[in-house]
Amino acid sequence: MKRLLVWIVIVAGLALLATVIPHLGKAPQSGSAAAPAWHTIADFSGTATGATAPFETSKRWRVVWSAGPPPQASANFGILVEQPGSGVPYDTIANTVGSGKGTHVEQGAGTFYLDVQTAEPYGLKVQTYAPTPPPQPSYAWRTVMTASGSASKTITLPTLKAPWRIAWRSAAGGTQGTFAISVLQPGQGLPVDFVANVTGSASAIAHEYQSGTFQLKVAATESYKITVQQGRKR
Repeated sequence: MKRLLVWIVIVAGLALLATVIPHLGKAPQSGSAAAPAWHTIADFSGTATGATAPFETSKRWRVVWSAGPPPQASANFGILVEQPGSGVPYDTIANTVGSGKGTHVEQGAGTFYLDVQTAEPYGLKVQTYAPTPPPQPSYAWRTVMTASGSASKTITLPTLKAPWRIAWRSAAGGTQGTFAISVLQPGQGLPVDFVANVTGSASAIAHEYQSGTFQLKVAATESYKITVQQGRKR
C-alpha cells in the first residue's frame, strides 16, 4: 500500500512538472508588431504644370490620381516619376486626354518627386505600404527674388542649388490673358523646364531639381507675381 501511494505521488509530480515547464521559457507578450498598411505621405492638387515637392517612400508605394473636368476637350494630363539628381524619368504613370483617374503601384524605396504635365485640374495622393511611413523630407525656404508685371520679359536669377522652387500667381483682371514661364540656362538652346502655361487667373508652386544659374522667360498678357525660393534641408 505504501509503495502504491509512493508511485501515485511520483506520477502526480511528473504531471505537474510537465504542465509547468513549457511555460517557463515563454517571455511575457508586450503586443504584436504593426501590420503593413497604406499610408498617405503626400497630397497634391492644382491646375498647372510643375514638379511636386520631394517625398520618401518605402519599398512598395502607389500614386492615386484623378484629372478633370478639362476646360476643353483636348486638355491633357500626365505624370512622370523622377528622382532628384537623375536626368532620366523613373516611370510614366499617367498620360490621358480629358478626364481620367487611376492607381499606379511602384516598387523601390527612395526619394522621388512627380513631374505633373497638365492643362486641367488634378488631384493625387502618394501612399506607401509599410507598418509605419518613413520620415518625410523637410525644407526651410528662403526668398531670393520676386518679380511682378503684366508683360513679357526675361529674369536672371542668382546661382541656385537644388532643390529650389518658383511660386507664381496670375490674375486676369478685366481682360483674360495668358501667362507662361520657361526655365532656361545660359548657353543652352532648349528650356530645362516649363513651369506654367495658363489662361486667366491661376497659381502654383513648381519645384526645380537642377543646380546652377538660370533665367526665367516670362510670356504674359495679364498681371502676375513670381517668387523664387532656395531650399535648405532641415
